[in-house]
Amino acid sequence: MTTSSTETIRAFIAARPNAAVQAELVRVQRELRKTLSSSSLRIKWTDPETFHITLLFLGDIPAADADSVFQALELTASRHRCFSSCLREVGVFKKSGAVWAGIAVPPELIEFRKALASALDFEPGRFHAHFTLGRIKAGRPDQDFFHSTSGREAGAKRRQRNEVKWQTLENFVVEPVPFDISSIELIRSELLPDGARHTVLGSAMLR
Repeated sequence: MTTSSTETIRAFIAARPNAAVQAELVRVQRELRKTLSSSSLRIKWTDPETFHITLLFLGDIPAADADSVFQALELTASRHRCFSSCLREVGVFKKSGAVWAGIAVPPELIEFRKALASALDFEPGRFHAHFTLGRIKAGRPDQDFFHSTSGREAGAKRRQRNEVKWQTLENFVVEPVPFDISSIELIRSELLPDGARHTVLGSAMLR
């Protein structure tokens, strides 16, 4: 990649779904469109080709640093085994309005994420592994559809203060499709008028 010394790119590190998970996510998204069509919500739905689980959102980084970031990703991946997961519930984040499908988070994924953040000298922040299916642009989640749930990582004190971080969709079945995460990708995101365009800059295999 040839870049100027001042050019920046918007980048993140993520895992992408296999064909079986992709198919279930497309089905879930289609059913959500039907289920929520009678609500007052205006939702911008995600292009299925861009479904992913963000492990670290790096934000704007110097384009010249992309190679070193990927080298750190490759080295970290080579030291960790692939891990297994499955799809879980559907919900919405209260603050961002993201409609998502969650996954079961294996301890190995948490450890990998911590190791990668350390290798990049990056503050990892909180983590709720999910595929974003859409984003609410107008309106609020209707209590007829969503059930308030305090974030697990928020702890008892937050729950006592009733600080709800996300809501889950009531009576909506997601097939618990199992899948292995065997590769992690460095992805460039370009925000365009018709949505985000993602370009894979490199794919690192877990051992």
